[in-house]
Amino acid sequence: MRRKKPVQQRAKITADAILEAAEKIMLEEGYEQANTNRIAEVAGVSIGSLYQYFQDKEAIASSLVERTISRAAVKARKTLHEMLEAPLEEASRRINLTLLEIFQENEFVLYTLPEKLQIQNKNTEGFGLEKFMHITNRSFMEQHQKHFTAEDLDVALHVITVATLKNIENYVRENPTGMTQEQFIDQMVRLFVSYMTHSSA
Repeated sequence: MRRKKPVQQRAKITADAILEAAEKIMLEEGYEQANTNRIAEVAGVSIGSLYQYFQDKEAIASSLVERTISRAAVKARKTLHEMLEAPLEEASRRINLTLLEIFQENEFVLYTLPEKLQIQNKNTEGFGLEKFMHITNRSFMEQHQKHFTAEDLDVALHVITVATLKNIENYVRENPTGMTQEQFIDQMVRLFVSYMTHSSA
């Protein structure tokens, strides 16, 4: 949906300004108020410049989701690298905390905005939340594979990916049991370590 991919530094700055303006408006004024004219105004660019990169508001929103997930992936990879030699439980705790922080900090973009857009289409399916979690969990499992008893890593990976996504979303958006963050992370670590070290998947 993006018309033109920014390559030069100036173009990247313009595109980023548009995305940041859109996020600011959507958060403060509501998704419905973020029309392209308003976004261009807040970004400090002409409407013509906006349309060079994005064909409409939905394209801007989709790119905002993609950019957020891309940045989340960088943060997750950094944590995974730092935990390469750490014991399984310590590493699991750190990566779960990192993931929780990512989703807490970007709740609107990662949860609310996709619902507004009904993003289930070809524009995001190649780089959505499930793919992000799948890649993160696979990297983590590969680093600590010697500790696992699961016979079928792909099956175990699917189960853990779905469980991680759903549990984090439930905690961030509702937290029906009133758990503290520490309690939630404790439960996520127990879930992961117990399943991966006692599973026959």
